[in-house]
Amino acid sequence: MTELPPEIHIAIIEEFDVDVDDDRKTILALLLVSRYWNSLALPKLYREITMHLLSSRFISHNIQRLRCLLRNIDNNAGLQFTTSFVLKAQTHAFDINPDDNLSDIMGRLISFFFNIRRLGLWMDKPSVNVRSLQSLPSSAPLTHLTLNNCSLSVDDLRQFLSAHPTLQWLALYSSKRSESSQDIQLPASALPHLLYLAMSIFEVVSFDKPLPSLVCLEIRSMTSTCISLDQIATMRQAAPCFNSIVACSLVNFPFVNISSALHHFPSLKYLRLQSFLDESFDYNILSATKLTYLLCYAWRGEANLVAPKVFESVKTMTVVDVGMPGSTRARMYNGEIQYPIYHRAGNWNAWWEEAERAVEFVNRLSVRSDEDRRKLRLLSSAT
Repeated sequence: MTELPPEIHIAIIEEFDVDVDDDRKTILALLLVSRYWNSLALPKLYREITMHLLSSRFISHNIQRLRCLLRNIDNNAGLQFTTSFVLKAQTHAFDINPDDNLSDIMGRLISFFFNIRRLGLWMDKPSVNVRSLQSLPSSAPLTHLTLNNCSLSVDDLRQFLSAHPTLQWLALYSSKRSESSQDIQLPASALPHLLYLAMSIFEVVSFDKPLPSLVCLEIRSMTSTCISLDQIATMRQAAPCFNSIVACSLVNFPFVNISSALHHFPSLKYLRLQSFLDESFDYNILSATKLTYLLCYAWRGEANLVAPKVFESVKTMTVVDVGMPGSTRARMYNGEIQYPIYHRAGNWNAWWEEAERAVEFVNRLSVRSDEDRRKLRLLSSAT
């Protein structure tokens, strides 16, 4: 086997899934076979690190991984290969003493992420401070950052972002308005390549001037009750910064406020409504838009009724995807329904790129159909 080309060995390693226990054990065993196999297996093992501290099934295993990482961190050659790190944690479930300060633990860990590109911290309460991110090496080619329920200082955030102008994806979520909550204004010059911005309705992110690179905006509400007048006014003030967006995602957004939110985005083509549409939804609120793609959600018995209503209300609509419980999705275009269709899930899914490809595909089909009809007319006229 050692006589095989290195490319074959690398392909063998890539077949293993580090999230599968048996595969992970195999890769760990390969680390001890020889220096050669160690050099092949180590990048695979550390490339993507995801820790789910969410239930008793995963807590003990992943806390052990976290402790192991910290214990050997100074001599850990694997972290240089880490390009993605995601921690999803319910801190009340930790068997780590809260006095150990999770912010300090994370600060020490990420100081070794020299090649990190994607960093996501999903907390159930603000137990990690953004200040701990300052230990990330400034040379790290960070492109994606998600902070959910982290303790947020605007000054600390600005300082961090100014050190990482490579960011293309920024998601800042807060689950509720608190006394410490504050709307966040950032310098546009700090994020010249930003494509995606996600924020909570409770902490609106804006910029000192329009951000021409921005493609997609996500606004998340943790309650489907009506948005307050103050929140609507804050969104209206921030809207000029987002004139360039072509895609918008509204998560758990009150139906009555959708029209006022979309009104501010004149270039909008792709829309995702992450709420279940029911009989109370007024499809006419979409009629003033020039949407070509809609992704929405409905209960299984109502899914086939949604798309026709959308096409009737939005004359520019090309594709409607309807998600249903069980990760199933149906797609309607040109009066046809595809069911089910494949869609990617993940922490960093650029859904608007999939939407763009779907619209382009249907447009090509339409052109082909037009050409076929033209040929039929020519044939019929010739006869």
